[in-house]
Amino acid sequence: MISAGSLLEFAMQKVQSFPVGRVEFLYLHPLNFQEYLEATDKQNLLEYLQLVPIKPVAHKLLMDVFHRYAIIGGMPVIKVDIQQKNLSDLPRTYESIWGTYKNDVEKYTSNETERKIIKHLMDTAPLYVDERVKFQGFGNSNYRSREVGEAFRTLDDAKIIRLIYPTTDLKPPLKSDLKKSPRLQFLDTG
Repeated sequence: MISAGSLLEFAMQKVQSFPVGRVEFLYLHPLNFQEYLEATDKQNLLEYLQLVPIKPVAHKLLMDVFHRYAIIGGMPVIKVDIQQKNLSDLPRTYESIWGTYKNDVEKYTSNETERKIIKHLMDTAPLYVDERVKFQGFGNSNYRSREVGEAFRTLDDAKIIRLIYPTTDLKPPLKSDLKKSPRLQFLDTG
């Protein structure tokens, strides 16, 4: 049996018994930089990327392509970029994807308060990307730390955002310090 969908993680949390050793999880993520190079038919740069150390001439070329990748991201926008080759054509695609996410998040909630908080996070979180965030009053709201923390963890479980907690460990295993403020990142760079 194969199951897929953005609600699968939440459905799995309610399962009481699980067939150990008979289940394989595969997660679909945005393209990484190497996959982007392959998708854009830049095999020669991929070969340079795999050389250590990277040659100075290749470094400049790779950085130029990486900057475009960081702007575009690894989502379906790449397909539009490959076809159109014009960054000005991309905002409509970005808006469509983000609008779908914003309309879709309600299914991760169980009551009206959670709905409001998650909608608030979806509206304000992009302003805090790659910053350490405090849950209490996030985005100039009146929401409590516990409510915002639960909503952020829900979005993290849904793989829309990532909360990255710092660590002070110098050797593996690195343990996250959950008492410190996390850094906020989104699923994709674009």
